[in-house]
Amino acid sequence: MKLPAQAELINLTMHGDARGSVTEILHKSWLNGLEVLQANVSISKGTVLRGVHVHIEQWDYIVVPYGKMFIAMRDFRPNSPTQNQSFYLTLNAKKLQALRIPPGVGHGFFIPDDAIYLNLMSEEWRAGVDQLRCYYEDPALEITWPDGAKNATISEKDKKNPPLKDIINKIPAYKG
Repeated sequence: MKLPAQAELINLTMHGDARGSVTEILHKSWLNGLEVLQANVSISKGTVLRGVHVHIEQWDYIVVPYGKMFIAMRDFRPNSPTQNQSFYLTLNAKKLQALRIPPGVGHGFFIPDDAIYLNLMSEEWRAGVDQLRCYYEDPALEITWPDGAKNATISEKDKKNPPLKDIINKIPAYKG
């Protein structure tokens, strides 16, 4: 599976028996030197779309232990080997994986059914400082959302996100 430069999909091992399962979701070595400064758990209703967001400094580390999530990404970083390419994948609880998303890679989530996801971040969230937002249906994103996304519940804030042209010059260059 192809991903944006520096993004990584980590296969997690589920150890299960009649009682359920235990899965290690994070090892320091998987972070490649990054430090986790904040962790969030999101409980999402079904048929929800979140994003598109782009971080300037923050790395995201995402795991979906319940339900599933379709993730659309686009690499906006100048000089990145995957600049201007779109990427898609689905994280789900049946086959646990963790996804690391580097700064400068736009990402949005479509949650078709109720789900829980964990987001570990390399920076503490600071409103209006590290997160750029882009309108999820902007044709310039060149993102194809799956069936069901057109009727998704979207926050009022995400509905009012600016077009890509308004944020593109604020996205940091690739640091390989």
